[in-house]
Amino acid sequence: MISLSADTISFFFSLTGEVSDPELIDACRRLLSDEELARVARFLFPKDQHNCLVTRALLRDLLARATPLAPTACRFVTNRYGKPALAEGLLPAPPHFNLSHCLGMTACALHPTLPLGIDIESRERPVDLALADRYFSTAEAAFIHQQAAAQQQAAFFQIWTLKEAYIKARGLGLSLPLNSFTLLPGRQGIDFIPDAGQRADAWHFFSFLLAGHYQAAVAVPARRLQLRLFHTIPLGLIREVDATEATGQPPSHGEPRVGSHGSDRINHL
Repeated sequence: MISLSADTISFFFSLTGEVSDPELIDACRRLLSDEELARVARFLFPKDQHNCLVTRALLRDLLARATPLAPTACRFVTNRYGKPALAEGLLPAPPHFNLSHCLGMTACALHPTLPLGIDIESRERPVDLALADRYFSTAEAAFIHQQAAAQQQAAFFQIWTLKEAYIKARGLGLSLPLNSFTLLPGRQGIDFIPDAGQRADAWHFFSFLLAGHYQAAVAVPARRLQLRLFHTIPLGLIREVDATEATGQPPSHGEPRVGSHGSDRINHL
C-alpha cells in the first residue's frame, strides 16, 4: 500500500529498461484498457511503445496501491486541454496525479488533494537553444545565454521542465503561453514571476536530477510541501530513495520568501 499525506508530494520514477522480463511485460499489458493498448500500438518504434506501456502500467499500479481500486478498475478522463484524472464516481475523493515520460524513464506524482504538474526530460537529448528565444520569456532566454556554453543545454532543460510542470499543474496545457510567466533557477531556489491572476507566493516548485541526466520538475499550488522520491518498477519494487541517492544533490526548493523584482513579485522557493 501507498500512504498519501497532505504535506507531501509522492514522486515515483521508473527506468523503463528495468522492465524487461517478458512475464512482467505481459502482466503490465493485462492492466491496460483496450484504448490504452491501442495508444501503445500507435507508436511506430518499439522503444516508444515500451515507454508508453510502462507509463500506463505504472499509473494503474500506483493508483491501486494508493486507493481501494483494482488496477483494471481505474477509468480516466481528460479535461479540454488533455490533463488526465480519475473518472467521477470511482472514489469519493480521488487523489490527484500527473505523468511524464521521456526515452528511458517514466514518472508519476501523487497528492491526495492538490492538483500538480511534473515533467522529466533527458539532458542528453539534442535541443535547439533558439527555442528559448521563440517561446520563453525574455528573462529566461537571457539567463540561458548568459551561462557558459557547456551549461546552456542544462539551463534550458531546467527551465523547460519547470515551465511544463507549471502549465500541467494549471491544467491549461499550451493554451497558457510559455512567455507569459518566468521561472528562473536562483541561488536560493526558483524565482517565479507569474502570469496574470496568479500569486507567486501560492506556488511551490522542485527542480532536481534523476539517475544522473534526467531533469525533473514538480509544480504545486501550495506554500510548504515535502517531496519524497521512490524508485519503482510496476507491479514490483517501490523503494524510497533520498535526494542525494536519486539525484546526486538535494532538490532545489524551500520555504517561500516573497520579495520584489522591479514591478513584479518573485517567490524565492
